[in-house]
Parts: sequence; structure tokens; C-alpha cells
Amino acid sequence: MLGAMQIKSGSTDVTLQLKFFNSLTGALKTGVTITDLDIWYIRVEDDEDVTISAKADMLALGSLTDAHADNSGYEIGHGYYRIDLPDEVFAAGATTASIVIEDAASDTILPCTVDFQLTDFDPYNLKAEVNAEVDVALALIRKILKNKAIQTKSSGVIVFYDDDGVTPILTFTPTDGESTITRTPS
Repeated sequence: MLGAMQIKSGSTDVTLQLKFFNSLTGALKTGVTITDLDIWYIRVEDDEDVTISAKADMLALGSLTDAHADNSGYEIGHGYYRIDLPDEVFAAGATTASIVIEDAASDTILPCTVDFQLTDFDPYNLKAEVNAEVDVALALIRKILKNKAIQTKSSGVIVFYDDDGVTPILTFTPTDGESTITRTPS
């Protein structure tokens, strides 16, 4: 999906800032009555089936700072609108999703479509995800360095054990060559 917004599968309470455009002039549209809008979505499921939701009537939020409410919106100003998306759009089990917002009452705005690529990571919090992976790797390295390791003399195999001294967590198997010995972790 070219130009799709990446979002973690299973995300909830997703709010977007969208621009609505006048259907006659193409200019940014102000004064849209939120309750005249319909929202619906399309999902391509993991098994490649396509599901289309029923249209839902949008609800108007009381203020810009209201708590998230699925299928709701608020005019920010200058043609920009806060739109609270339904959690079902991002539920696990799909690879892509799209939302469509249309003016059902008077057709004063162009239909607004946003495409999403659903991922198994949070693209807006990669540092935390990478740090978690690094923490796991460092914990393993620390165990290897501080725990028991046994090398078999005949084969040269080195086995590093977990804290219990019994469970192997890493094995190095050397391979002899004419001028080098290569150790392969497994």
C-alpha cells in the first residue's frame, strides 16, 4: 500500500488530524457538521479475505480535549478535524486497513480516505522496541560471561549453561582447517 500510514496491529484509541476539502472548489472546508459524516473501513485480513464494515454515523465531540470516543470528531479549525477511529480498524488479524469518511447529508466534502499498514511493532516507538531487544541480548551475554561453560577436549565443543548450571543456552562448535579453527555458535 503506497503511502500507507504504519500502525501497530491491535492499537486502540487512535486519533487522527485530517483535512476535509470542499467538494466543489477543492479548498479546505470549514464548518462541516460532524454528525452529517459517515465513517466505514476496509480490512485485508491475514488470510487475504477482505472485510468491509457497515457505515457508522459520526458523533460530535464536545471539545478538542475530550477523551477518545470511537467514530467521533471535532473541528479544530482552518479545515482540520480531529477524528477518533474505531478500534476494530486496527484489530489483530489484518495486514492493511483503510478508513473512508463521507458527507452523507449534503456531499459538501470530498471523501476522505486514509490507508494503514498494520505492523507487529510500534513504528512511533522504535527506540523502546529496539531497547527491549538489546536488553534481552545483553542479559544473554551476561549469563554467558558469568555462568558455567564446559569445553569437551575431544571435539572442542564449548557449552554455556543457564543460571541453573544444567540448561544449555549457547553452544560453540569449532571446525579445524589447515591454518584456522572456526567456532560456530548454535
